[in-house]
Amino acid sequence: MRLKFDGTEEFFRGHFPDHPILPGVVQLNLAIEASPINKPLKAIKKMKFMDIIAPGDEVELKVEAAGENEVKYEFAKGEKTCSSGVLSY
Repeated sequence: MRLKFDGTEEFFRGHFPDHPILPGVVQLNLAIEASPINKPLKAIKKMKFMDIIAPGDEVELKVEAAGENEVKYEFAKGEKTCSSGVLSY
């Protein structure tokens, strides 16, 4: 799923005033919403942030099953991974 934020989104306000970035909690929420597993989230097994996502950046959210009750997700700008994690259901 391709995503692009223009900076007017509410979640950029105050995070951070002079250098807005996409909050990690918003990235996590987007990954959960895109999950193919429709069960309550039990745990975040891994979560890693490697690069910021700023207004105007176009990112690709990849979500895939990683076992019966797990999902891997990754936000990437081109070939560069911005964040990734494993969600357990």
